[in-house]
Amino acid sequence: MEVNLKSMDVSIRTMGGTEYSMRISRMWTGRDFKAHVSKELQIPPQLQIQLLVGTKIIQDAQFMEKWCDSEGPLEITLTRRSHDVAEWLQKVGKNGLCLQDAELSVQSDPEVVLAAISQNGLALQFAAVELRGDRDFISRAVAQNAAALVFAEADMRSDRAFVLNMVRISGCSLAGAAHSLKADPEVVLAAAKENHYALTHAARALKTNRVFIQTLLQHRVAYALRFASAGLQQDEQLRSLEYMYIPAY
Repeated sequence: MEVNLKSMDVSIRTMGGTEYSMRISRMWTGRDFKAHVSKELQIPPQLQIQLLVGTKIIQDAQFMEKWCDSEGPLEITLTRRSHDVAEWLQKVGKNGLCLQDAELSVQSDPEVVLAAISQNGLALQFAAVELRGDRDFISRAVAQNAAALVFAEADMRSDRAFVLNMVRISGCSLAGAAHSLKADPEVVLAAAKENHYALTHAARALKTNRVFIQTLLQHRVAYALRFASAGLQQDEQLRSLEYMYIPAY
């Protein structure tokens, strides 16, 4: 099947269940697309709309090409932003944590939650369950504040591949990982390489593991020996490795 590199087909469903089909330019931004949809569907300018692919919002600055990952038409849901949502967007843009005071319908709104966690990643704790289990939302929250991972759904905090990605973004997000992953040498090493303070959250079994501490030193993790058990801190060979691999501090 030949791929059209200039255009793409989209299928738009309104909250009322009506469906519309369109062919649009791949190089349009989300803003261009919104303007086209508003014109084609004769939506008054004062009724702002948002366009969703699943629970993910098509951002104004994104190119539509970003969403071309399937052969069939891209399925999009169109919603109209209520007056309440518009007000909450302004509120969370100034203080993300005020999402706590919103009703569930607002805490379930992807656009509001995205604005909240972009202002303060810890606002993830007040998002609806489905968004606390969404990889993109968790990633954005962790990028803003490493401590946000603790508010993700349990299955995401125990997802090894996902947590590995999170600690590579922000090492101290290890604090929110499942206990089993705090004892995982690869996960903890990745976290420590990003930020040595992540070792605060490592399992005791690793802090007393001579081989693991040696590995940290060989990877030039600053202050690694200070997070080891008292006995290992006095280990002469480890102390020598510390000076060998981390001479700067």
